[in-house]
Amino acid sequence: MPSNYTKIAWVISSRLRTLLSKPMGRVYNDKEYLSLLSKRDLSKVITVGDVVSSTAFSSGYRPRIMIVDQKTKRKEFAYDWKSLNPINVWNPAGMISLDSFIVFSTALNKKDSSLILVDGEEDLLTLVAIILSPSGYSVFYGQPEMGVVCVNVNKVKRLEALNIFNEMVVKSYG
Repeated sequence: MPSNYTKIAWVISSRLRTLLSKPMGRVYNDKEYLSLLSKRDLSKVITVGDVVSSTAFSSGYRPRIMIVDQKTKRKEFAYDWKSLNPINVWNPAGMISLDSFIVFSTALNKKDSSLILVDGEEDLLTLVAIILSPSGYSVFYGQPEMGVVCVNVNKVKRLEALNIFNEMVVKSYG
């Protein structure tokens, strides 16, 4: 894309930040998480976060889509993702970019697994994954100091994510 195009992003409020500090599903420890992955159709699994994604990948699991930003708890997270030919996307901290919706949709429509490498922060892309993934998919994301959260995508969870997203304020950049 040209460097002079207008970028659009939705910004999270402090109220929503507090709401999202609570898990959107059941929390699992690493052993339980890997056990769950072993029982899932990986073509219907999305992972959001470097630790969650690298734990799956290094244990031999290749989720349909992995979303990472090379950070954990705001510190650098070193893992060699380059061999997976990542798709890059701009998504600033505390926001969801329009680009993220486009890139996620593109990855979801591919037959192969995809790695989305975020320039910014990937945390809120959990909402994008829940909103855009078909029912029957599972979205796994890290909940700091708690473990791995599993959201089984269905109409109720999609509506919950949409309600949160609809409270965000849209802004343009560039």
